Amino acid sequence: MKLTDTCSKLYKRSTNHFPDLQYYKYDYRRTPVLKDSVIGKGDRTRRAVCIEEMLSMLACLKESDFDQRPCTQMIDTFNKCVHITENKRRANKDMQKSGVVSPSDKSAYVICIYN
Repeated sequence: MKLTDTCSKLYKRSTNHFPDLQYYKYDYRRTPVLKDSVIGKGDRTRRAVCIEEMLSMLACLKESDFDQRPCTQMIDTFNKCVHITENKRRANKDMQKSGVVSPSDKSAYVICIYN
């Protein structure tokens, strides 16, 4: 249990019994040491990709009463777009794991501080 100065003052104010509160102060479960690594939140890019292709494919399927034969070109276009995007995402993830940063991603890591 961790008692702060504010809690100690409230305890002293509400009782006549004054134990040694220094004994109860700052009882850490683990030692307060910084770790050597930082855990990120993962890939922050948007996951919704190829929306225009998907909308055109769904419109074509709706017009043809969900028959895939007349819409094969739209379906192929959507599948190619998804495949290309997944390959780019995998390549970026591999580059980040190896420590290489592409020039287009450098601007995402730069922080501007104005005084």
